[in-house]
Amino acid sequence: MEYLTACYRQQEEGGCSLLLQQYLCRQTPVCFACLCTAEGGKESGACRNAARSFWDWGRKAPWHRAAARPVSYLKQFERELTKLLEAAEKGFGNKADGPGLKLTLLLGIGTEILVLGGGQSVWLLSVFFGKGKAVRLP
Repeated sequence: MEYLTACYRQQEEGGCSLLLQQYLCRQTPVCFACLCTAEGGKESGACRNAARSFWDWGRKAPWHRAAARPVSYLKQFERELTKLLEAAEKGFGNKADGPGLKLTLLLGIGTEILVLGGGQSVWLLSVFFGKGKAVRLP
């Protein structure tokens, strides 16, 4: 596995964290990103804890095996990451009528992509025959 990029940014004001990890496993690109924003009194701690839990998860993930069989591993990863998302949101105490933690995860293995979470808009950008197109994913 070739380690290409790793980035973790914690913004103190406004409670925002970004985690980005990129690998090259057996000539298959792997990208794992987490964007966390929060509103309310304990935003910086909540985002820091959420990003840390996803960073720990990414360090333990079997990327070599996932690069060989991305579809089956993305199903497994979806279950694991959903549990982490729920734990992070529960720890923050999200309320339907008030401010809360907004987490969006993107995991790409080769040509397969998994997007989880909510709160931030996710757009699919493509260029086909020189014409750019942006589509917001539901």
